[in-house]
Amino acid sequence: MPDRNFDYFSPLLREGQYLNNGRYEIISNTVNAGGFGRIYRAYDHKSNKDGMSNVVAIKEFYVEEFFEDSDRSRSIGVYTKKEMGQCIKLMRENFRKEADILSRLNEQHDRHVPSIHGKVFSEEGRLFYAMTYIDGLTLRETVEQEGIMTEEMAVNYIVQIGKVLYKAHQWNVMHCDISPNNIMLENNCAVLVDFDNAKSYDLLLASLNNDSVDQVVQMGEIGTPGFCAPSLFIGSPRGDIYSLAATLYYLLTGKITDCLSSQKSLDDARACLEEKKVSKETTHAILHAMEVNLENGSMGSKEFLEELPNKIVFNTLLNYNDYDYNKRQTTIAES
Repeated sequence: MPDRNFDYFSPLLREGQYLNNGRYEIISNTVNAGGFGRIYRAYDHKSNKDGMSNVVAIKEFYVEEFFEDSDRSRSIGVYTKKEMGQCIKLMRENFRKEADILSRLNEQHDRHVPSIHGKVFSEEGRLFYAMTYIDGLTLRETVEQEGIMTEEMAVNYIVQIGKVLYKAHQWNVMHCDISPNNIMLENNCAVLVDFDNAKSYDLLLASLNNDSVDQVVQMGEIGTPGFCAPSLFIGSPRGDIYSLAATLYYLLTGKITDCLSSQKSLDDARACLEEKKVSKETTHAILHAMEVNLENGSMGSKEFLEELPNKIVFNTLLNYNDYDYNKRQTTIAES
């Protein structure tokens, strides 16, 4: 039975509760959550301007309670209930790593990830960090409310996220959970959130080669069902690019496609895209990225973006370059 001393059994923070020596005041409880976290809205009283407190998002390390059935490996993200202490330790390290990744991307002035405020801090054994509150819908919510997107609009958002992935992949880090649920829209800007599954390739590959891997990592799919890459792509940028292409397919068709492992599945996906009048370039890029043959699939974000319509890619990169970062920050502060 799990050790009840672990902090994943902690109750939700209350409205009006303060954190970090009174800096943050909780406005509401969980508004969104990733695999290992709760997210709250809060006032940041330290950044008070003109008598108004800025609203931020507070992310807390948290995983759901497990059942006592020791004969089953109840999965938690990519982890199992076996060796609970080891799992929780590794997840807490990933939580800190998520904050480090965001900080590193912020240093690059990338407007397509949340801005992190300070470092991870602890309150009564619970871990937190603060970041920009993204006030908008996810891509999935947008499609559900407004219908499928035009090719130009969909590719535009995908290119913005592809630019983030290109940087992350240069540091040997992949997101591991690209999906329409983890891309939010704010002032027509795509923002990639929920880095709690992000991993170093070297760390992941080392764990996969470990004889006791079943105690820590659940072999197989990592990410959101319907968008996660096949297990043979784990440990390379291709996993993220596969998921990015699957997300683009969803934005254009409103459908989730299975792994394109046969000629029939490829033909069905191509027919669906042709029915929606998607260009040959975008169709090829999607099918190429989701091809499970190791020799044929897109190898990284640069190659994937190069296969998309050049005009849309060029205009997107021109309009959403890193020098626009301060423009987004100013818009947020004024809203």
